[in-house]
Amino acid sequence: MKRTRKLLSVFLVVVMIALSVPMAFGAEVASGSCGANLKWTLNSSGMLKITGKGKMTDACVWEEHADKVKSVSLPSGLTSIGAGSFEHCENLTSVTIPKGVTSIGIQAFSYCKSLKSVSLPSSLERIGNKAFQYCSSLTSVEFPDGISEIEAYTFMGCTALRAIFLPNSVKEISFNAFKNCYALKNVFYGGSEREWKQITIDDGNEVLIADDVTIKYQANGIGAITNPDQNAGNIFSRIFAFFRSLLDRFLSIFKR
Repeated sequence: MKRTRKLLSVFLVVVMIALSVPMAFGAEVASGSCGANLKWTLNSSGMLKITGKGKMTDACVWEEHADKVKSVSLPSGLTSIGAGSFEHCENLTSVTIPKGVTSIGIQAFSYCKSLKSVSLPSSLERIGNKAFQYCSSLTSVEFPDGISEIEAYTFMGCTALRAIFLPNSVKEISFNAFKNCYALKNVFYGGSEREWKQITIDDGNEVLIADDVTIKYQANGIGAITNPDQNAGNIFSRIFAFFRSLLDRFLSIFKR
């Protein structure tokens, strides 16, 4: 009798584990193709997984399920992200674009209102216009070396964007690329001040030249300054300010 109960208990445990596996990984909700050699599946956990290689279709082929997408898994063989492919995926919170992707299409991630972070690969050469417009939760972006133009309306309406890194390969920032990015206060630039002044900054990007925006030169990423002369200048400025404050205090005491 005891052995029968023990076997029954073991059987129930095995059944419970078997039933929990699809719940943990999420049952498939929808699937299809998104390119000549690319397939996609969406599970009940909100994971959109793309497999295969090559170029992605220029369309949001999972449009009717867009509000269910919470995370994305992209294959290493992916070479481009199609126009409008993730548009209005309003619950997508982050995305890492794999190395090998050379272009992001027009409006690819526009209106992804919950998107807080995006990682761009070193292979990236072009970001289409309006690609990230109205991603109102996005806080920072680091552009890879090789990007030469920030196209029109690319980050318009990214109201939470606080910091960006631009490599010295950037030669033009097009019309309204950073329009209404009111929180943008720190620009980290990979080149010198002279090179920065040679960039063509079109209308609608006044935030980049506003008085309260800090441009940090010779950077290799957000928060990463590599120019020792600039750091030395900051140290001497602090020392000077310290002694100046001491002098002011001494003079105030003497006047009494």
